[in-house]
Amino acid sequence: MEIRIRKASGHCLACGKKFQHLEKHFSRVNAPDEQELVREDYCPTCWQNGRAADVEKTYSFWLSKYFDSSAVSQPQEREFTPLRTIFEEATIKEDRTEQAISYLAAHLLRRQKVFRFVRRGAEHAEQEGDVTIFSDRFTGQLVEVIDPGFSIEELNEARRELVRRLEQMEGTQHES
Repeated sequence: MEIRIRKASGHCLACGKKFQHLEKHFSRVNAPDEQELVREDYCPTCWQNGRAADVEKTYSFWLSKYFDSSAVSQPQEREFTPLRTIFEEATIKEDRTEQAISYLAAHLLRRQKVFRFVRRGAEHAEQEGDVTIFSDRFTGQLVEVIDPGFSIEELNEARRELVRRLEQMEGTQHES
C-alpha cells in the first residue's frame, strides 16, 4: 500500500468553498481502494450535512485549521508609536545626546519586539564605536545603531530626555 497524504487542499471538496487563514475545517483519510489512502477536506457545514456519517471507507478524521502561508508572508502594517517616531527623529541628527536617545530607543523597540537583533559588529567605517544591527519586523529593513562608548552621564541625560519626549507625545495624543 502506498501512503501519500497531501497537505490541506485549501477548499471544501463537497461545495468548493475556499478556506480562510486559520479557519477550522474537517479532514479525513479515506481508503477508496485497498491500495491507496486519500485526504479529503470539508467545511464544517458540509461535514455536518452528511460527510461525517459517510464513514464506510474512512481510515481516520480530524479537525484542522487551514494555514495560508501567503497570509502570513504579507507585510504587516507598520506601527507608528511615539517611541519609533523619537527613534527615527534622533537617528538623523548628529548630536551626541540624540545619538544616545537613538541608541536607547532602539533597544526599547527591541524589547517591544518591533526590532529583532541581528548581530553586533565591530566599529563602523565612518564613525567610531560598536554597531548593533537590528531588523525592523514591519519593513524588513536593517537598522544600524552606533554606540560610540556613551558614558553613564550621557545615557542618563538621554534617558531623561527620552522620557520627557514620550510624556510630551502622550500628552499631545490625549488632548486630540
